[in-house]
Order: sequence, then structure tokens, then C-alpha cells
Amino acid sequence: MTRQICSGLTYLHNQGIFHRDLKPANILRTTGGGWALSDFGLARESERQSEALTSTLRQGLGTLVYAAPEQLMRPRDVDVRSDVLSLGRILQHLVAGELPLSDDLIENGPLRPVILRATVKHDRRYATPGELMDAIERALEAGKVTWEAPEDIAKLLVARMKSPSSAPSPSRSS
Repeated sequence: MTRQICSGLTYLHNQGIFHRDLKPANILRTTGGGWALSDFGLARESERQSEALTSTLRQGLGTLVYAAPEQLMRPRDVDVRSDVLSLGRILQHLVAGELPLSDDLIENGPLRPVILRATVKHDRRYATPGELMDAIERALEAGKVTWEAPEDIAKLLVARMKSPSSAPSPSRSS
């Protein structure tokens, strides 16, 4: 899922568009089994310096838990790294099984340093979704983490995102 979302974000960013409202509810499972971004109501073209591509009362603020701090303070100043932070928070939510309200919720595993870098202060974040995806892949290879079948893990992650309680972690083998 993360690979496909990073690819979609890279395409958007190459077109000069920032999503500005990445969250689990805006990532959809397609009928073909892939993953796709949705809800571009707060998206902004980089050259226009507008609040949003469509009108909204929220003025481009995004969803508080997943939005980058700079987006909440200066929505016109978002860039690629703002979407990277949102994607990092989504990854944190998937890994921790809880809303990404605190870095303390991330267990000490191979993805912890990746998530922390994706969600730090703007100038120290991964510069692109591709850099984030590369870091995820390196961390998983180094940690020798293997996941269940994509269909099984998708079911588990969908259940995690819908449930306020913590679902069991994906199985890992060393």
C-alpha cells in the first residue's frame, strides 16, 4: 500500500500539486486490489499559491492528526514535505495500531527511525515520498521483516483503521 501511495504522491508532486489532506480515509482500496488517493478538496497547485483547488471552509488546514505543523500555521506554504509528514503519520498509525498522537506509541522496531524522520521538523524530513519509500524498504530488509500475504495484511490494516481498539500486530519472522 505504501509503495502505491508514494508512487501516486510522486506523480501529483511532479504535476505541481500537493494533496494536503492525506489520511487513512482518503486512501481507497480499488476493485483491482490496488490503493489510490482520493479527496482532492484541499489540494493546491504549487504555482498558484492558493489555499485550495476547490472551495472549502477549512482553508486548507487538513485533518489535525495527520497534517503537518506548517500546514496548520501557513497553509499556502506547504510543499512536498508536508505530504511526506502526513504519509509518515499514516504509517505510524498502521504500525502502532493507534492514532498517531505521540511518538511514544511507535514500538522499537525497524520502522521507528523511518517514521520519526518522516514526521520531524520540516527541514529534516524526507524530501520526497520516494525517499520515504526507499527508507522503508531498507529498514525492512535490514530488520529481516517479512509480512503475511498482501491480502491478509490489507484485511488486518483495514480493521485497525476502523477500530478504536488495538488490533494484533502483523506477524513478523526473523
